[in-house]
Amino acid sequence: MNGLLKLLIAAALLNSLSWIILTPVWQYPDEQAHFSQVQDMAEIGYVPTSLNTSQEVSLSEQILETERNNLGNNKFTYHPEYKINYGNGWYGPRERELAQLQESERTNFVKNEATQNPPFYYTLASIFYNIFDGGSILNRVYAVRFMSALLFVANIYVAAKIGNIVFPKEKILAFTIPTLVAFKPMLVHASTGVLPDTLTNLLFSAVLLVCLKIMTVGLKTKFLLIGIVLITAGVFTRQQFLLAVPILAISAAFSVWKKKKVLSLTIASILIIAICLLEAGYRFASTPFISYFRIPELSLIKVESLASESIIDYLKWSIRQTIAQTLPWYWGVYKWLSLTVPHLNYQIINRIIIVSVVGVLLRYFLAFRNRKFTQQDVLLTFLIIASLVYFALFLVWDYFFVQTHNFPFGFQGRYFFPLVVAHITILLLGLMEIARLILKDRAWLLAPLLVAAMIIFNWVSLFTVASSYYGTSNLNLFIDQASQYKPEIVKGNAILLILLLSIVSQIILVLNFSKFTLKHPKWQTER
Repeated sequence: MNGLLKLLIAAALLNSLSWIILTPVWQYPDEQAHFSQVQDMAEIGYVPTSLNTSQEVSLSEQILETERNNLGNNKFTYHPEYKINYGNGWYGPRERELAQLQESERTNFVKNEATQNPPFYYTLASIFYNIFDGGSILNRVYAVRFMSALLFVANIYVAAKIGNIVFPKEKILAFTIPTLVAFKPMLVHASTGVLPDTLTNLLFSAVLLVCLKIMTVGLKTKFLLIGIVLITAGVFTRQQFLLAVPILAISAAFSVWKKKKVLSLTIASILIIAICLLEAGYRFASTPFISYFRIPELSLIKVESLASESIIDYLKWSIRQTIAQTLPWYWGVYKWLSLTVPHLNYQIINRIIIVSVVGVLLRYFLAFRNRKFTQQDVLLTFLIIASLVYFALFLVWDYFFVQTHNFPFGFQGRYFFPLVVAHITILLLGLMEIARLILKDRAWLLAPLLVAAMIIFNWVSLFTVASSYYGTSNLNLFIDQASQYKPEIVKGNAILLILLLSIVSQIILVLNFSKFTLKHPKWQTER
């Protein structure tokens, strides 16, 4: 399996590079705002409270036509057909103008657009930024994108570790988990731009790994300490990372209940309460640094309002929105939320999800009927509870956001990617239950089929995204346009080389994985 994992990591990195080079600058979610914070951290060490976006970034937005109007929209928003004007050859009409800007334009702040998020991701990104400090803004953007891709690959490795815990004997399924994560297209898209999502997802997956360790090995001080470190790092990445606290608490509580360790319960409670008190302290802090971590809506929470009729109406509306809007976003909406893949893809995915839910319910029915609740069933239950708790807390937070601002924050699908490994695991367990029922001892065939399907979905999504930006009537036109406003290293034939290597590596991965499953089919039918 180690050879397959290495092949997976290589194929995933090449696939990430394919998304990076085919996605124009400022076409990831709010990428220009996140890059502005990276630039501020790299150039002056902090984010100004007033004007905080440089003339360099502002000019690039004008040239690439992503500058937003007073409604927060640009020329791409709600217009998936829109393309910028391209020049002839490998260079955009104003590309050299960007490359020749004076370094002073990086600290000539002209507007207020930079994010003011916790600094961990941006501090790491500033290291990659500074490595290419002498290059153009295009070089520095792509350097930070590459760092995000490396973090994403690390998340795939963590997913592999989680797969080994959930499927200790079913090695094929254990490997299926990180492979599905690696090629889930919207996840790749949200993990390879200049934005802190990729570090948030990695840290949250690591917390999930610690939780599963606690539930299988037992509550140990080292696991709790690692969990505390990860949550602290997570809070320094995204304020909402505090949602990991109750999930860690659930795993600790289960271990305590299972082994009846009162002392461990006391230690766990103290540590968890200490983490929860962090936010309370932040709410009353006034220094600019600490204000990074404040979640203002927490100060407006009134427990009694959770029993009002308004929250019932809100929950009904939220569930409808989740099904109609958030779920498609979870699987892929691109180009400033204006572009979707062909709807057939979503229809297929929705039916797969329904089959998986039926499979999970069937699994519980059989477990209760046979009075045999395995450790895998326990881990499945934990993953489901963790996902529901995360979603419920998001709903509560958004409910109070609505009470404060009179409009919902709006849930993009990527907001739920911190638990994507849990979601993929639940989905796979449900599908395998149905496969065992229908295919019997050939249920193992489902794993390579799912992997191949996800890889195909990835390429359908990437082609859809790329063709919305560049001409595809002939190869030369595509390469010329895809080369513009890119670093020298990813122009011309370099694009073809990376895409070709990516496709070949994925084909080799599927073939080797299929060959492996043929040698070990029994592992897919053990319960």
